[in-house]
Amino acid sequence: MQDFEGQALSEYLYQVIIGAFTAIGFIWGWWCQDFAQTTYVTAAGVVLACILCLPAWPFYQRNPVQWLRKEE
Repeated sequence: MQDFEGQALSEYLYQVIIGAFTAIGFIWGWWCQDFAQTTYVTAAGVVLACILCLPAWPFYQRNPVQWLRKEE
């Protein structure tokens, strides 16, 4: 189970990785004059972001949610 701060970190990392790889891919593709290069670099960023952000890695679980106990 992830905590809310871990979910926020995961979302932030995902956006930064995708944004950075898209910008780098655009510049690289423009330099090479090949749109396929842009697509490849962006796809590599998506794969990296999925590997880092989708699994429940331990560094996302530093602040677990403390649930209230059931009153009887």
